[in-house]
Amino acid sequence: MDRKILEALIQIYQNDFMSGYQGDDKDKLRIVFLELIVHTTRYINDFRYCSKENCPCSPEHDLKKWIDTYHEDIFLKMIGDYALSDFPSKKVKEFLLQFKTKENQNEKEIKEEV
Repeated sequence: MDRKILEALIQIYQNDFMSGYQGDDKDKLRIVFLELIVHTTRYINDFRYCSKENCPCSPEHDLKKWIDTYHEDIFLKMIGDYALSDFPSKKVKEFLLQFKTKENQNEKEIKEEV
């Protein structure tokens, strides 16, 4: 399943975000999306420098930091409910939400969407 999530993230990036997103912040969000793909790739393929999951060099740490920092952008702007991918975007969101550590004021709204 993890590989399907990575594939879906790439498909959503290419199909929905790059071809469909028109916001003024597209350049910034493009970098955020690509970094999200890199961190997810490291996690799924277990690319790490040490074996500690909470170490600042771990993919888990990077994903937690990224999800906490860009939560609203990722879940409201970048990964839509009707994204064009072979794997449901709802499952992608569920996968990413496991790394969320901070409370967010729009959390109810985002959870309802998932």
